[in-house]
Amino acid sequence: MARREANEAYPADRAAALAGVPKTTVYYWANHDIWVPSVSAVRTRFWSLADVLALRAIYWLRSTEKTHPTDGTPIGRTKMREVRRAMAEVQLEQLDLARASLFVNLDGRVFLRHRDETITGPNWQTAHDVLVVDVLREFSVDKGLTGPDLAVPRPTLRIIPGKLSGEPHVFGTRVRSIQLDALIERGFLVEQIREMYPFLEPAAIQDARELELQLRRNLRKAA
Repeated sequence: MARREANEAYPADRAAALAGVPKTTVYYWANHDIWVPSVSAVRTRFWSLADVLALRAIYWLRSTEKTHPTDGTPIGRTKMREVRRAMAEVQLEQLDLARASLFVNLDGRVFLRHRDETITGPNWQTAHDVLVVDVLREFSVDKGLTGPDLAVPRPTLRIIPGKLSGEPHVFGTRVRSIQLDALIERGFLVEQIREMYPFLEPAAIQDARELELQLRRNLRKAA
């Protein structure tokens, strides 16, 4: 199966903030061939959405301090060859991130959720949801970094592979969260923004603002 062509191009700051990984780590991995950006690996580097998934997965799965969010049960550190196997599968699949995701069980084994909503692993093994954690939903390990849900970063926002270069945007529109945040930074009020985009609800503008503030906090905390 051919690898899916990337239609996204995130610079290092954006890729790191979305992944919830320190930018210094992103650069280190690129420089040492741990994970090289697939869109552009030289001069000005650009990462794809699949790369962002990989950055998050490697950082989280290789962490020795992760626990199950409901009961604090320790989750084993995933071996690097297992991480690479899982990410190779993610890159080959044309995943609908709203329905397909990446899970890890308490032993550190990685599972891919397919469109039929089952969780499968090597040799089509199955796992119970109660034993796994979804790596691609909202993510936090240390340093106070919190990567957003990579399909639904906020209730009114979506990240869709290939649409608007993979940028978070208001669902059903072509309005990116970064555009709305830039207007707020320039002093525009919600009512004024709605005059420009009358089809937007105030909640969508607020979601965009909150997401962009979170992404900026990620970069500051990782500095």
